[in-house]
Amino acid sequence: MKDISLDYLAGFLDGDGCFMLQNTIGKTRVPCIVVGMASTPLQLELLQMLYEKYGGVMGKYGPYKWDTPKARGRILWRLGHQKAASLSRELLPYLRIKHRQAKILIRYAELMKANRGQGSRYEKPESIEEKKKLFDE
Repeated sequence: MKDISLDYLAGFLDGDGCFMLQNTIGKTRVPCIVVGMASTPLQLELLQMLYEKYGGVMGKYGPYKWDTPKARGRILWRLGHQKAASLSRELLPYLRIKHRQAKILIRYAELMKANRGQGSRYEKPESIEEKKKLFDE
């Protein structure tokens, strides 16, 4: 497998990636990095390299409400939770466009980790409020 340098990956994610807080079925917000691309052989190879190096989930788009003819056949790579925060920390010095979004993802993951295993009813009100503000940014 070819190696992917952090500066190359940061440039790639600045252009084609998404640092986001994704809603899940249980209304929990999960920090994640997502890349969706057309499934040309070169792009597929790059997503496969990311999957092999960092883990996560790789698959086809859909069925989503934005499942359009243009989106069909596209490939998605998604890295979530603390893995996404860890990679974001490594990428921070190299990111130019999505630096702020990566910092938001990292902070949200830190708040989630601090509350792990306690249940949301035991979460400190200031932690809940900070997570809401981060999500609204």
